[in-house]
Amino acid sequence: MTTYSRIQELASQIQSHSAQIDKYLSSHGFPPPTFELSSPCSFPPELQCQRESLLEVADELTLLVQGPLQFIMSLTGYEHNARNSLHAIVRFDLATAFPIHSTVTFQAIACARGLELGDTTRILRHAMTYHIFAEPTPGAVCHTASSRLLAENTGLRAWIANTLNELLPAASRMVDAMERWPGSQEPNEAGWNLAFGNPDAMFAALGRDETRAKTFAESMSFFEARPGLAVHYLVDEEAISWGGVRKMVDIGGSHGKVSIGLARKYPSIKCVVQDLKKVIGGARPPDDVEDQISFMAHDFFNEQPVKDADLYLLRWVLHDWSDRYAVEILKALVPALKPGNRVVINESCLPSHGTMSLYRQRFLRATDLTMKQIQNARERDEADWKTLLKGADERFQIYDFKHPAGSELAIIIVGWQ
Repeated sequence: MTTYSRIQELASQIQSHSAQIDKYLSSHGFPPPTFELSSPCSFPPELQCQRESLLEVADELTLLVQGPLQFIMSLTGYEHNARNSLHAIVRFDLATAFPIHSTVTFQAIACARGLELGDTTRILRHAMTYHIFAEPTPGAVCHTASSRLLAENTGLRAWIANTLNELLPAASRMVDAMERWPGSQEPNEAGWNLAFGNPDAMFAALGRDETRAKTFAESMSFFEARPGLAVHYLVDEEAISWGGVRKMVDIGGSHGKVSIGLARKYPSIKCVVQDLKKVIGGARPPDDVEDQISFMAHDFFNEQPVKDADLYLLRWVLHDWSDRYAVEILKALVPALKPGNRVVINESCLPSHGTMSLYRQRFLRATDLTMKQIQNARERDEADWKTLLKGADERFQIYDFKHPAGSELAIIIVGWQ
C-alpha cells in the first residue's frame, strides 16, 4: 500500500487549488498572474477563499522543505533586508525615477535621485529577488507589477514609510522595553519610546509632528481601504437591528465613514461622530446625509456628554489601548447609559485555541505584537473581551459575538443592565 508523505499531500492540494484559481480566471476573462508589468495588482474578491487556502498549504510546504534550521536562519539572517530594500526604494523614490514603460540603467536611476551607483545597484538587485523591478539585460532596469504598484500607489508608499519609519524601530526595541518596564500598561513605556528616546506616547508625539502625522494618516487610510475592513459588514449586520436605532454615537469615529454608511442606508437614524478637535476640525457630512450626521469634539477618556442615544459604537478604538486605559474608556460611557442601551464594539478578535490555522493566525498575532510595541496596547480574544467589560462595570452584558464572513473585524454586541 502506498503511503503518501505530508509534503506529497500538500503538493497535491497546491495542484488542486491552483487549478481551481486558474480555471476561474480563464473562464471569467482574467489574465493569469505573472510578475510582468501588465499583470493586475489584485485578484477578484470571489477568489479570496481559494487564494487563502492555496497560500496556507504553500506556506506549510515551504516550511517543511526548508526544515527548522534553514527556516529560523532565514528569519533572522536575511529576511529583514526585504524591508530595508523597500525602505530605500520608498525613501529615495526609486520607483518613480523612470517612466513605467521604459528601460533605463542603474546609473540613470542613481543620477536621477542623487545616489551612489553601487548602493543603488545593490538595493535594486536585492529587490529584484522578490520580483520588485527586473534586469532584462545586464545593467538595465525595468518595472514589474510590484514596482509599478510602488510607483503609482501613494497610499502604499505611505504605508511602507510609516511601517519602516515608526513601527520597525519600535519592534526592534520591544524586548528591551519588556526588560525595562515588565508588564507595563503605560502607552509611553513601549518599544517605540526607547527607539525614539521620546517620553510621550506615540499617538501624542505624532500629533505634534505634522509631517509624521500626515504619513501616519495616509498609511491608515490606505490600510483601512482593504476589503476586509469595509464598513458594510457593520452596516449590514442584522443582529444589531440598525433600523430601530434612533440615535447613535460613533466614538473615535474620525471623519464619520461608518456614520455616513449608516445614514445612507437608514434614513431615520441620527449619528453623532466624536473625536478629538484636531481630528474632526472642519469635518462636514456629505450633502445627502447632512441632516442625519453631526460632529462633536470629545476625548473618549472624559465622561460621555450625549445621554440620549440608543447605541454607542467603538470601532477600532480599544485595541489602541492596554486594558487599564480601555477600561477607562468604557467607564466614561457609564453615566450616559440606560437599561436597554447597547454598545457595539467593532474590533479584531483573536481566535480561541484550535479554531484557526497557524498560518491564518499569523497576521493577527503579528498585529497584536505591533500594538504592544507602539503603545503597550493589544488585540483581544473573546475571553479577553468578556474580562475587559466585566472589569469596567458588571452591568455590561455581552449579547453576541459576530464574525461576518470576509470581515477582519468581529462585531461584539453589548447590552446595559
